[in-house]
Amino acid sequence: MEDDESRSFLIDNIRVEKAHAEHWIWMGKGFGLDKEDMLALAEGNRPVLRDVQSLTDWLWYINTKGNDGRGGSGHQLRDRGYRGRHCPQGDGGL
Repeated sequence: MEDDESRSFLIDNIRVEKAHAEHWIWMGKGFGLDKEDMLALAEGNRPVLRDVQSLTDWLWYINTKGNDGRGGSGHQLRDRGYRGRHCPQGDGGL
C-alpha cells in the first residue's frame, strides 16, 4: 500500500477487530460460559442452539435478499432490539 495514512488506518482497524473477539470472550465468561465452549462453537465443532441459528439465518436473509426497509429492520433488531429493552440508557428498541 502506497498511502501511509491508509496503511495506518487499516492496521489500527485490524487491532480493533481483534479486540472485538476478546470482548465476546469476556462477555461470555461473565455469563458463566467457558472459553473452550465458545471457541468450539465459533470454529463449528459444536452445533449452535436451534433458535439462535434460526434468528441468524433470518437476519442474513433479510439483509442480503430483502428490500431496504426489511434489511434496515434486521439491522435494528440486531443493533438496538436487545439493548433498547434491557438497558435503561437504551433508545427504546424497535
